[in-house]
Amino acid sequence: MQLTKHGWGAVISIFILVPLLFKLSALLPVPTLYSGITQDLLILLLFLLLNHFWFKIPIKWWHSQSLAHQSLQLIPGIIILLLPMTSNYIKLFQLARTPILGFYIGYKLLIGITEEYLYRGYAPTITARLFSQSDNASHLH
Repeated sequence: MQLTKHGWGAVISIFILVPLLFKLSALLPVPTLYSGITQDLLILLLFLLLNHFWFKIPIKWWHSQSLAHQSLQLIPGIIILLLPMTSNYIKLFQLARTPILGFYIGYKLLIGITEEYLYRGYAPTITARLFSQSDNASHLH
């Protein structure tokens, strides 16, 4: 029972529920501008609720003890990503500070949080737990 509750059902739920929620959220009467944010919010909220009430998988948001140490590990990646865009820095700082800019920044953060929660927190944790339980069970027989 423990293997089913925390195992295959949780792993398969990602592969079934995520595409299903994308299709269902497209049927909602939401303006096109807000359709993507609605999809990501529905997926994130559903998996937060499923995890809280049913799967109870511990998700670690931070892998090191301090935020400063974790931020230092991002510097090489940020430099590599931003180097090709050096000619666009001036244009970036000349963007008008409009509400739509804040909306898109928030939307991108929501996409990142949803993907991190599902594909770097939820899926690997439950898959590792599933295979470690099945390995332990196979060694007992």
